[in-house]
Amino acid sequence: MISVSPLRRDRAARPGALPAIILAAILATAGPVAAQDASGGDATAAALAALLDDREVTRSVTLRELGFDRPDVLASLDARREIYLPVPAGIPIEEATLDFDARYLRAVPGRSTLLMSLDGFPVSARAFTNDAGDASLRVGVDGEARPSGFVQLGLAWSSQVSVDACEDERQIANALAIGPDTRFTYAFDGGAVRDVATAWTALPARPVVLVAGRALAERSYDAAWRIGVALARAGKRPIFAALPAKGDTVDLAGVTVPAALRAIPSYAALANGGSRVLASDAEAGAFLTLAAGGLRADVVVSDAALSAATSTALDALAAEIASQAPAAAQTLADWRTGPANAAATPGAADAIRVAGLAGLPVIAVAPEAGAQAAGLFTQLWHRIVLTRSVVARVAEPALPAADILPLSDLGGTPGSIEVLARGDWTATFGLGAIARAGRVPDQLVVDVAAAPGATATAPVATVYLNDVLLGAKMLTADGRPERISGRIPSYALAATNVLRVTFQRQPGGEHCRETPQAYPAAVLPTSHVQLGAVAASDDFVGMIARYAGGAEVIVPAAALADATATLPTLAGIAEAVGIAADKATLVVASGTIPVAPTQSFLSLGATVAGVSGQARAEAGRLVVDNNAGAAILDISGLDDIGVVDVVKAGERHGIAYATVGQRAPILEKPIRLGRGDVAVVGATGVLAEVSGNRTLEIGGSQSGLLPGATDISAWLPAEFQPIVRALPSGTPMGWAVPIATIAVLLFVLLLIRAAVARRKARKAQQG
Repeated sequence: MISVSPLRRDRAARPGALPAIILAAILATAGPVAAQDASGGDATAAALAALLDDREVTRSVTLRELGFDRPDVLASLDARREIYLPVPAGIPIEEATLDFDARYLRAVPGRSTLLMSLDGFPVSARAFTNDAGDASLRVGVDGEARPSGFVQLGLAWSSQVSVDACEDERQIANALAIGPDTRFTYAFDGGAVRDVATAWTALPARPVVLVAGRALAERSYDAAWRIGVALARAGKRPIFAALPAKGDTVDLAGVTVPAALRAIPSYAALANGGSRVLASDAEAGAFLTLAAGGLRADVVVSDAALSAATSTALDALAAEIASQAPAAAQTLADWRTGPANAAATPGAADAIRVAGLAGLPVIAVAPEAGAQAAGLFTQLWHRIVLTRSVVARVAEPALPAADILPLSDLGGTPGSIEVLARGDWTATFGLGAIARAGRVPDQLVVDVAAAPGATATAPVATVYLNDVLLGAKMLTADGRPERISGRIPSYALAATNVLRVTFQRQPGGEHCRETPQAYPAAVLPTSHVQLGAVAASDDFVGMIARYAGGAEVIVPAAALADATATLPTLAGIAEAVGIAADKATLVVASGTIPVAPTQSFLSLGATVAGVSGQARAEAGRLVVDNNAGAAILDISGLDDIGVVDVVKAGERHGIAYATVGQRAPILEKPIRLGRGDVAVVGATGVLAEVSGNRTLEIGGSQSGLLPGATDISAWLPAEFQPIVRALPSGTPMGWAVPIATIAVLLFVLLLIRAAVARRKARKAQQG
């Protein structure tokens, strides 16, 4: 692998970090001999001080964790990618390296080159001459603070095969494959995180939500699942963990215990690496102080139970230190009451704050502030929290009162892109975030503009929603706005939606010899989505519209007793089905008493009164029925999977989740549900999805003709659309096609009759 040093290293080392690290290294090699530090204390006190003062946080993220599940292939004459690697906003980074993983193929002779840049500065340029090979590269990244919160990785792959004649440059056999294992590693000073907004940008791709223990109180459980949904909506995959306590097994693979601290039994017990069962409260306290490689926490539910558990562990450690190394006892006491461990003390009710826990910067959320935190951690509001602590009474998405939503509210940023042959503009949005009671996206309007190109062929703009073609237009390309609009069929909607506008144009240079030039195209700010009232269907997408007005999340009391096992499933399913975490209500079912829901609901293994659905799971057996009640699946011996089913309890619609077998699946990937009403899920996402109650709609009636259309005239030529629209409102839409067909035939007969009349008139004139 080639290694490239960073071009800029203009930031000084973090003050205080280097002396502490050097001191710890000296003491670690000095052994348990009683060496004296500068203040006259013993080696144990100095080693403990160096350990507790080290607040460096290390991050490592791969493209796979950022959503690149497969290699990203660059091909054609000129292909470019910009990948944004997250870093804490406004904080200098240290020891940053990019391990770029890629391979290339070069079957067609010519010039194949790769230019890599970081934040717009070129850092590597290479030419490839072999037929295939490794294009991996290690690049040092400078430590300059990025206010945007991203390191911009730019890649430009060029494969030019012609020399001095007009030849086809679109060679698909010359390509570069960027591997999803490309890794970005860096470190930063945890003490520099001083506000909630910065702490949010410092979260890793797999943030750890720390709770007090395996069993939680109802309010703490309620806050934890809402935080998990908010993190998932932000594109992260939360991990739920309990504060390590006596009897828990911990991983010591990344833990280094200074030799001077090994005179204390609890530290000595943690010095051998591997996995260990914490044998005492003092060992749990020692583990908390080993934040570098020990405890992991990014968001904390800061309740009284967490404070009590932390105090118990650190009190036991303090007693042990006082008996073994009295000079170090005060060092620990000062650290416990300082900012490095402030999250261990509950803050004000409803508080959302950034604080330290065992030296780590964390976002501490009070149990009563779970709903507010879920609303605050949206794309908009978390950016304004430039203080250490806030009390958020209301934090909801800033959607306009009207039914017209600009694309900028859906996660897209209107603007220009340079298009050589093809360019994509995308926006990703959750349906649950914009749907309102009974109203979902119904009409899409995309305003675009394009500059003239070097060829006479006009560019084409194509609009897709979840890869469903909604509209296309050949553009005039004179720089003026042009509009593409169309209805959004119901089958195009999903819980998570990707809107894509693709610009395509014929590349060309003058006399076929000059380098083709890219020209700008833009998606304009006037682009928008219009909501419309539709009858909610009995499938996953229909439930999202119902959840827009609020929902009940029903869990059994046993779920709270095994919180770290059930929280990942609840957060993953709630995010997938479109539950609004800031508006939902948690209902805990006690015992075997069925719960009667009062609104649309999500049930996670709870008993719901009068519930009926199409899937049943018990003791490893899964049965799925169709809408006639006949089984289409009946199989036993299953495990590690779950089933999600659209159900009904009286007049209330909902979704029920149940584990099939003894072990619940660990949902490693996001669940993306479609138009079905029963889905089987596993660790890799949706394994199977069916619809036993599917009805295809036209004009709101169940007819089984064309799916998703809300206006039959949309399927007819423009000349005949008024015929159907003129039908009386009570006319059954099933008669629309026959009536329109008769109208077309009559029109054709009129044309034939007119042609015959003209022919007779010409003969009469000639005669």
